[in-house]
Amino acid sequence: MTRHRFVRSFQVSADGDPAVKLRIEYQDGAGKWQAALDARTGGPLLNATDAQFAKVGNVLTATNGDLVAVEELGRVDAAGKRYAVRWTSADGGVGRRPSRADLDFTGGTISSGTGRLFQGVLTLPDGSQVVPFYAAHQGSLSAAYLLSGNHDGTAWKRASTVFLSGTYNYTEATVTRRADGRLLMVTRLDQMSGGYAYSRLLGRVTTAPVNSAADLGTAGWGAAYALKVPGAADENAVRGVNPVLHTMDQGVLMLVFGRPRNKITFSYDGGTTWSTVHSFYDNLPTGCSGGYGGHPCDTLGSSGYQGVAVTGPRTAEVMGDNCQSGWGLRGGVRLPEHHRRPAVERHGHALLSGRRLVPGGRVRYNRERGRARAAPRPARRGRA
Repeated sequence: MTRHRFVRSFQVSADGDPAVKLRIEYQDGAGKWQAALDARTGGPLLNATDAQFAKVGNVLTATNGDLVAVEELGRVDAAGKRYAVRWTSADGGVGRRPSRADLDFTGGTISSGTGRLFQGVLTLPDGSQVVPFYAAHQGSLSAAYLLSGNHDGTAWKRASTVFLSGTYNYTEATVTRRADGRLLMVTRLDQMSGGYAYSRLLGRVTTAPVNSAADLGTAGWGAAYALKVPGAADENAVRGVNPVLHTMDQGVLMLVFGRPRNKITFSYDGGTTWSTVHSFYDNLPTGCSGGYGGHPCDTLGSSGYQGVAVTGPRTAEVMGDNCQSGWGLRGGVRLPEHHRRPAVERHGHALLSGRRLVPGGRVRYNRERGRARAAPRPARRGRA
């Protein structure tokens, strides 16, 4: 009998606080969440001075079975060498210790900052990995890339420039492998229109199957296209942030995104068309003095960060955020504290990215009807 262990990470410092601090916790079955440990000392990982940015948004399983979580935020050492930090667990996510993963960005330009590895590691059929990465390439304009890694995530290099423009800003991105072996990458595009800031979702598909990181060197990318999701805001060019993609049973694609609200949709044709959107959690703010990007805050519903862990061929666990700090909450919702960008892994499967922890739910989809439904979260049971 195998019982599930979930691991989550979330920010315990408030939005805008320069002293960013993240916390990792784990849960066995339906038990209490417990603080992850520093495998070097046996104490809480939260107390380690070098674990400020430790999180579980980018997870892979090493060849020896260890769970490896690669930090989102890139780093640069005193010699100007770029790298990321790996947090490795040999006991299924309880204790973690850090190590360095070199980042080779040859052929690309980072004009400022260190970039972010975002959103989730994809393991290819040959065992190598790819992960989206975005960084400033021209002033404050960012581009979205794919990095390729070895089987243990100890080294990463720029493998493909997927979204780059001298006009638009591409940031948060996600990638999955379709049933035909081609990669679909979806990114957030930020642009201004009529004095309003919009975050739209664009997709690109490789022109050939990708079975290994080496295939990215020869596979091109098709033209970028705006995602059209019935029932979503601006459905002909979806307004949204923090996209998360997964390939489910029979090649069905699942896309989770937010702003306004926290939403999910499915595609049965490789990302060309999408089913009518389902909103997990509507909690329209009651108070917002300054608006957001020109939009009244009560039209957004939340800051839009959420994510998902696939738990079976047709099921997934979803956690989302509530609303931006200071916007006010509707319906007497009570939450313990403000959390930003949580993430959860299920033995190597990344689950979540969000700003406030809210009750999760299990998602099931009906292929024949082409729509999703969110069911109340059941007690987790072991599997044989």
